Amino acid sequence: MRALGLISGGWDGEIAAAMVRAAGWEVLGLHLDHGFVRDDRAAEARRPRGFPVEVRGVAREFLAEVVRRPRHGYGSAMNPCIDCRIFMLRRAAALAEERGVGLVFTGEVLGQTRMSQRRESLLRIEAESGLSGRLLRPLSARFLEPTRAEAGGAIDRERLGAIHGRGRREQARLSAGLGLPPPRARGGPCCLLADRAFAARLRDLLAHSPEDGPPPPALALLRRGRHFRLSHRAKAVVARDEEECRLLRERHADLPSCQAEDGRGPVVLLEGDPDETAVRSAAALALRFGAHRGDAAAPVRIVGLGPGEGRIVAAPASAARLEPI
Repeated sequence: MRALGLISGGWDGEIAAAMVRAAGWEVLGLHLDHGFVRDDRAAEARRPRGFPVEVRGVAREFLAEVVRRPRHGYGSAMNPCIDCRIFMLRRAAALAEERGVGLVFTGEVLGQTRMSQRRESLLRIEAESGLSGRLLRPLSARFLEPTRAEAGGAIDRERLGAIHGRGRREQARLSAGLGLPPPRARGGPCCLLADRAFAARLRDLLAHSPEDGPPPPALALLRRGRHFRLSHRAKAVVARDEEECRLLRERHADLPSCQAEDGRGPVVLLEGDPDETAVRSAAALALRFGAHRGDAAAPVRIVGLGPGEGRIVAAPASAARLEPI
């Protein structure tokens, strides 16, 4: 009596796992890191818990197979939610077969989202993932067709949930009854693809990347800073605060950067293959978003474009210059 559950770091998945364990099943967890999981959700999915969770990276194939060409389309931004669920559950099905596990479960709730959790979407996902009769959604089970485990009496269907819609009151009741702590990660979508600003950055990156996709560091950089397209071959990323200045320096030290010479302004990374015009544009951005915004010009230190350090004097970027980039 072993069950494999998809663990995204969200509250519903935790409740689903607790319900399956309370029914007497041994639970194995699977977290598939597709490269766009929110930081707080990723941290929550990886924390120690009362059952093992295997973490697998699937970023490259997820980008190629799901994000770039979703068969079932996107949601409100660039979120291919139906294709994402099918992708995840196919891999869960393969692992379940490998481990001799007969039941797969998720924390999905009927009607909680408009795209992937409508009844017809849940049925399509189950069929296309190859898990017909073996996919349990414990929180909404009594609104859905019984799985083989329920039909055979291995799980008492009457002890499963009957949750529908976007409210969280019933989840809170179930969570308290199961002795679970309050949710650690904030609510909302589990991945960044549902964020329209992030989606715009990703579309821009894909439009200026080779067919086999951008390198992983470029995808990671989409989470930080303000992004400005300087040319087809170059982009500037401007830190928004001191913490981002630190992160950009530490995590992307291999990229060229610039900053006001006196340090009174953000770090600006240069991604791609910047020419002299792009470097000057990046220097202008470093002044625009710092203490020199109102100055006619100021010196900017350039690092990483050749031996030693460079220095140029630039004028802050104007509002008119920002709009097209």
